[in-house]
Amino acid sequence: MKNIWIIFSLLFLLSCSVSPIFHSDNTIRDNRIKFESQLKENIEQNITAELSDANTEKFESTFWAMELMNYRSNRTDSVITKSLSDFSSLSSSLQRAFLEVIYTLYPNEFQTEIKNILPELKSPKNFAMAANYLIRNDTCFSYCEEYLNKFNDKNGNPIFISLANSLNFLKLKKTIQTPPLHDLLYHKLSEDYFYIYSFQRKNRDYRGITIVKNKDNKFIRNEDGSIFYIKHFARSITNLPGYITNGNTPQGVLSFQGFANSKNVFIGPTTNLQLGLPFEFSVKSFFGNNNENSEWKLELYKDLFPKSWRNYAPVSEAYYAGKAGRTEIIAHGSTINPEFYADKTYYPYTPSQGCMTALEKWSETNGELIESDQLKFWGAVKSCNSEKGFLYLIELDDKNADVRFEEISKFIDELF
Repeated sequence: MKNIWIIFSLLFLLSCSVSPIFHSDNTIRDNRIKFESQLKENIEQNITAELSDANTEKFESTFWAMELMNYRSNRTDSVITKSLSDFSSLSSSLQRAFLEVIYTLYPNEFQTEIKNILPELKSPKNFAMAANYLIRNDTCFSYCEEYLNKFNDKNGNPIFISLANSLNFLKLKKTIQTPPLHDLLYHKLSEDYFYIYSFQRKNRDYRGITIVKNKDNKFIRNEDGSIFYIKHFARSITNLPGYITNGNTPQGVLSFQGFANSKNVFIGPTTNLQLGLPFEFSVKSFFGNNNENSEWKLELYKDLFPKSWRNYAPVSEAYYAGKAGRTEIIAHGSTINPEFYADKTYYPYTPSQGCMTALEKWSETNGELIESDQLKFWGAVKSCNSEKGFLYLIELDDKNADVRFEEISKFIDELF
């Protein structure tokens, strides 16, 4: 009887029309036009501020606005170029802000300049950002590794460990085969947990597929009996690696930490899923186990995977991201204006600051929610009837294409 009730609850949730309670003024057309105009004006005014520690916050907010809007101009180009000649005199936090906007909006222009800057960088995060800028175009692997090896803590710092893994794979041009997906899809930890699986490409410009499995090891289905799934976008605005703050959603396991409704004008009011990383939450909170008092260790994290996956290094990214200080990764809708990215492969999806975004459509007339994959996703997870669960985010391969459901469904035994 309990299972029947869960099934009917899910069918009800998935068949409900979008509730008019979800409303966002900043999706109204006139408000979007006004907001974009104000952002551009602020960018052009603030970008010429003096390059000093006193103006770090001003530059950080200005660069964030540029990244959000995918915005460049003659003036911003001029300031960015000049900043590189003065780079060594900037504080570490100001250097980080410049490196992030360069990585995001100037992907190819400054290879020589960044190569010259790299040996001077002392901050692990800044060094990793600069190194990733260079290796993104399959160059400078040995050069980056040479300077990485000069850091005394390269074997203990989570950012350096993650960077070293990337350099090693790329330098050797080693193709890492993903372990058997079937093993992961049917791995079960205990009777209490539900599971979310999101399969992405290494190139996060493309969208992935997310499915949900309940405590009974059964995949959630739609009203017509087909397996439920939505497309998810796990790319950040910066497109930095997941172990760096504001980077893509990290690969690996995140813990479900409940539902919430955000007041953030870019996330929107639609119910979201709060997710947690190792170290961001204690072992007890991450596992939802009141009897667990362990300290975080990599082996404990690896136990979240079946044996065939435990030595697959790429899925440790979430572990090291949490150890490096990443926080506040959630799965949410979006009220960001998709027209900022009209020239991008992923349009009309919108990137985030490292979260997972689902497609939503809002009325430009009254700001009401018209269509929402996020609400469908919330309904599927809600139907699992459990407060404890995990999200597994896995990169399948390096194809330059959206993940198709058929690539996943062939590993699901109960499909028919």
